[in-house]
Amino acid sequence: MDPGRISTQLRYNKSRSLSRRRGIVGLSLLAAGSMGLIALYQAGIIRHIPEPPLPRFDADKVVASEEAYAVLHTPDAPHLPPGFRCDIETVAVMSATHPIIQIC
Repeated sequence: MDPGRISTQLRYNKSRSLSRRRGIVGLSLLAAGSMGLIALYQAGIIRHIPEPPLPRFDADKVVASEEAYAVLHTPDAPHLPPGFRCDIETVAVMSATHPIIQIC
């Protein structure tokens, strides 16, 4: 398939399947960004994780817990964004006419 046609299809096609793929890409990027913020905190680059002013919220306590450092004896957040990248690449390379995986 022509690269220009692929580009146009991915950006402008309004099919239900492609809309779902866009949602997966958007949510994966949001999740990767959240993990990036947590990774900054776990590395000591920022001192506080912003959170809603609601009772019983304590993101700093949760992200700094022993469980967050138990696997590989390193912070857990930096290990997660590559998984989101795989999701994004898998979904982004699918064309509207030749899906690799059918998304319901």
